[in-house]
Amino acid sequence: MWAIYGSRVNRLKMLDDIANDIILPREVWEIAHLLLTQSLLAKRQQEARRAVLATAEFEAVLAPQEAALRRSIEGTMERVVIVEEYARRVQEADAALLAQEMLGDNDQYRNLLARTDDVEGMRQLTYQAVAASEVLAKSVRDAIEVGQMLIPPEVSP
Repeated sequence: MWAIYGSRVNRLKMLDDIANDIILPREVWEIAHLLLTQSLLAKRQQEARRAVLATAEFEAVLAPQEAALRRSIEGTMERVVIVEEYARRVQEADAALLAQEMLGDNDQYRNLLARTDDVEGMRQLTYQAVAASEVLAKSVRDAIEVGQMLIPPEVSP
């Protein structure tokens, strides 16, 4: 979560505050709680398997429980992937922000090239500035979009 909370785009309030302050901590807590519950149930299943002979009745009870545990683990992993994707997008937005800030140095490079009569190099710096600005805007939009995936869908009654 440090990748998100420690990011410059977060400190500069370029991301969704609700997603970061409310939804993300709740999602991480829920993932942790799910992992704990899954671990306890898996341990219980292992202990039960060691304790008795695997009869048809025993398997009839345990098989659906094991299937439910597997589905829960898969669902939890999907939730982890979404949080990781959000963190990655935030890091990309930070990189794009830094790139845009580095564009501020382009005037110095243009002056340097002008003093050496490099017109093509000056053109390239100008194109680079436009491209980097577009990348920053897209990176921030992407991070916000992935952050919205943390919001659970509305449950219909």
